Amino acid sequence: MNNSFFDQFDPTKDLTEELSNISIQKQYNTLTEREKKLVFLSTHGYYRMPPTIETLYSDDYYLGGTDFYDGGNAIYQFWKEELPKIFPSELTTAYPMLILSGAIENTCGEFIS
Repeated sequence: MNNSFFDQFDPTKDLTEELSNISIQKQYNTLTEREKKLVFLSTHGYYRMPPTIETLYSDDYYLGGTDFYDGGNAIYQFWKEELPKIFPSELTTAYPMLILSGAIENTCGEFIS
């Protein structure tokens, strides 16, 4: 188990009131956007933050190595511009279903949403 995921800054440490007297909503509202994402992820069984789509295809740790996408250089510019629109954050997608069509080795597939 990756404990570093859970060893985050405690945003409630500066509250002067006893936590049992503060509503869950008020506690949640004190969190930053990143901390809210971490809460969502931990309650859904994740142990770390997923990478952004750009990090996924450009970072050597994921697919960005020379064996796959060569740091993102092997991806067509069209996809570099469209992928962030399809996957706007680490946790969401703009479309519940994505259907791509086209031949293998085709430089331009048809984008259907």
